[in-house]
Formats: sequence, C-alpha cells, structure tokens
Amino acid sequence: MGADSSWPLQQAVYTTLTGDATLMALVSGVHDHVPQDSAFPLIVIGEEVDEAFGAKTFDGSTAILTLHVWDQFAGATGTGRRGRKRIKDVQSRLRDLLHHATLAVTGHTLIDTEFLDAFAFEEDDGLTTHGVVRFRAVTQPV
Repeated sequence: MGADSSWPLQQAVYTTLTGDATLMALVSGVHDHVPQDSAFPLIVIGEEVDEAFGAKTFDGSTAILTLHVWDQFAGATGTGRRGRKRIKDVQSRLRDLLHHATLAVTGHTLIDTEFLDAFAFEEDDGLTTHGVVRFRAVTQPV
C-alpha cells in the first residue's frame, strides 16, 4: 500500500481555497475546526472518509471530503442576515474551485475530484445556518 493521502489532500484543498480571492471575499477564513469567536461566514474542512483500492500493480484511495460552511445571524444591528444566500454563494464557489480540479497533492497523483452534493439547514439555535458540501477525490501514490 502507498502512503496515506489524507493530510496532503487536506493541505491541497486548503491551499486552493485560501488562494482564491473570490472565495476569501465571501468568508472570514478556512479552518479545520471552528475557532472561538469566529467571524461568519466561515469554512471548516471537515470529515474525510478514505477507502483504499488497488491491484497487484497499483494502489490508490478514494476520499469523500466534507466541507462545512457556517453563517450566523447576529440580530438587527449585527452582521449577517437570515436566510441561506451567503451559504449558497460559498457552496457554489466551492463547487467551482474543486469539481474536476487540478490539485497538487504532495506524494500523490490526483486522478479527479468530483462534486457529490450540497445542502444547507438552520441549526436548532435559530441563529446559525450550516451548509455542507461533499466531494470525492481519487488519488494514487507517486
């Protein structure tokens, strides 16, 4: 089996997202956790499910990568507003950036990234909107 692509893939996604001025104008940042006292909206690189595949002559992996988009309504005098428009704008940009993207995944060849699905919903607190976007990434070690 070849080297694990999980961390190099996350680094490649992070570099791609933070390097895009259009996306960064829509969000306060890209993280792998939700920082205390964060400004909204923001992106969190979330769960990843990896599945190995291969044969006698090659190894590879398929990763399902989940990106979370968080926004929060801060009241009539605060920032943000009710609704899902900002979330959907960010989700759309994520799709533009990562669907069939060419990412530099250290130690691996990226075969393809594919948009799987996106959805958004209001959290139980009535203030927070949560968007989810999932991609499939197929890699092989170099």
